[in-house]
Amino acid sequence: MGKPSKVTVMHSHGRQTNRRVHTIKTMKTVVQVFKQNKIASLLRVVAQKIRD
Repeated sequence: MGKPSKVTVMHSHGRQTNRRVHTIKTMKTVVQVFKQNKIASLLRVVAQKIRD
């Protein structure tokens, strides 16, 4: 249990502010990708309906 705690302490000590910015960026990109996927799936459904 001593080794992991040491690693986590070093980790958080090195990049705490960076991690916050990174999580915000990743959340934004995830939202963008989700929206794109939603639009793509909607277009696909519409195209299938038009074909049928």
